[in-house]
Amino acid sequence: MNSTRLLPPAFGGLLLLASGAWAQVYQLSRAEAVRRDVPGLEPRLDWILDEPPVYDRQSFRVIEPGIYDPETAFVRFLPGASTAAREAAHAMAGIGDVLWASRLVPDLYLVRVDRYAVEQTIERYLDHPETLYAQPNYRARRDLDSNDPSFVDYTLWGMQDRYDYAGGSNAEFAWDEHRGSAGITIAVVDSGFEYDHEDLAANHWTNPAEVADNGIDDDGNGYVDDVDGWDFSDMSQCVDWTGAVTACWGSAPGDNDPSPGCSDHGTHVAGTIGAKGNNSLGVVGVNWQCGLMALKCQDPDDCDKLVNTVLAFDYAVANGARVSNHSYGRSSFSQVEHDEVLASQAFGHVFVASAGNVGNDNDVTPHYPDGIDLANIISVAAIESDGDIATAGLFGGFDSSFGATTVDIGAPGYQVYSTITGGTYGYASGTSMAAPHVAGAVGLIMSRYPELEWWRVKGRIMNAARPQPTLAGKTVTGGILDVHRALGVWAAPTLGTLVYGAAASPWSMSSSSTDGLPKAVAETPEDGVLNLWAGSASLEAVTASGLGNRMLTVRAHGGPVLLGTP
Repeated sequence: MNSTRLLPPAFGGLLLLASGAWAQVYQLSRAEAVRRDVPGLEPRLDWILDEPPVYDRQSFRVIEPGIYDPETAFVRFLPGASTAAREAAHAMAGIGDVLWASRLVPDLYLVRVDRYAVEQTIERYLDHPETLYAQPNYRARRDLDSNDPSFVDYTLWGMQDRYDYAGGSNAEFAWDEHRGSAGITIAVVDSGFEYDHEDLAANHWTNPAEVADNGIDDDGNGYVDDVDGWDFSDMSQCVDWTGAVTACWGSAPGDNDPSPGCSDHGTHVAGTIGAKGNNSLGVVGVNWQCGLMALKCQDPDDCDKLVNTVLAFDYAVANGARVSNHSYGRSSFSQVEHDEVLASQAFGHVFVASAGNVGNDNDVTPHYPDGIDLANIISVAAIESDGDIATAGLFGGFDSSFGATTVDIGAPGYQVYSTITGGTYGYASGTSMAAPHVAGAVGLIMSRYPELEWWRVKGRIMNAARPQPTLAGKTVTGGILDVHRALGVWAAPTLGTLVYGAAASPWSMSSSSTDGLPKAVAETPEDGVLNLWAGSASLEAVTASGLGNRMLTVRAHGGPVLLGTP
């Protein structure tokens, strides 16, 4: 075992608690934070920026309050635990089946409780010396309360520029430079979505390594016939707890149809991220083109709740999603979820989540999963069309939650128009609607700059936030999502004098300003359109770009752009 065990020396390696229970504390290495034995997955340890946490096994005996599944629980074993040790721990806990093994986190399993209730099952696992921790399977509540017609008529205010709507994300100007790519996969961990919807079908992700309806796990990922994604809400099946791809009847928990049941929620979220653009239909997403991965976690017993979101996230990262959207929340911290998101850093993944609709200061009253303290998470508050944080006066009786240190940015979340089930369209409000604007922006940046590390992609989102006074002290950035700036086309929303200069091939322009805002880089724009904000630029620098006789259109925003003076 390579783990370093941190134990108080005065007790000779064991800590005796007043209750008479023995406790051990563990610190894992980065190499132990992510599996490196899964065929086809190549994690990069140098992309894990956060330190793995210190695990105090005794702390897991106190179960976080919240709603959890009474029939399942998670357990993670110490690195190097033998098969015999795991079998003995399972026997002590009296479980029925091992339902799932993580493909990201080593030695992490979901089990079906049988002989004992969840609380007793966890206690018994923690009594075994090779258990790292055990916890409940928490449920979450949804945070809800072009020529495309709804863009042309300004129904999609969240995609518009900041001059028409102070809260607009400026996505429309970003589309002059880039509109997305089928090569970027964005996972929608939600209630499932209507992937045959007229505005979603063209951007629906399908598993290229799986043959439909042949009853075989063609790609060996543990999911049979998962062509369209997966439904994680049905736990009636199981897998071999050792991680083998065949057990029970040969598939992971759930089934291969992630279509929605009782809820429009996931379909609405998917449309904001990636409804097909410029097809003369309905709406347009932040990405005109992308791969939307459908992952259904709808609680079969409660339309307002989601289950097994951790399993869905594990699937998303293991199957190539670089971005995931999580429009749900709860008050309970999950160590399993933390460890999964930490491991995903090794695959360059960004996890975007809603901040909640109860008007809380999340710095004081934590909200999860967006409140997990990991660098690859972006927490999103909801704003109205005037740029102010959403409040109960307009927000259907709900206030957007906020947090100066725990909520990162604001995005459109009031009266958002998007796709819904039945092939139609509708409005919804909530931080659930704000998060997919940011997830879409992350995907757009990744598809434009595939070489960027995940932390640089997040940095663009954060640094490009458009300052908004009502968000000062309520979010980390104090600002609103600005897709245009984040894509790197310009440096600041308002400028004095701005000097542009030619850079090395491929042609790009670097910009700097004296107002303290971060620098930005613009690559050659698509369609020869370059968006500049008020100020001046050297005509020679702009035209000395290797474009030959190609026309370069310069679009001015916020005032005139003077070309010809340095």
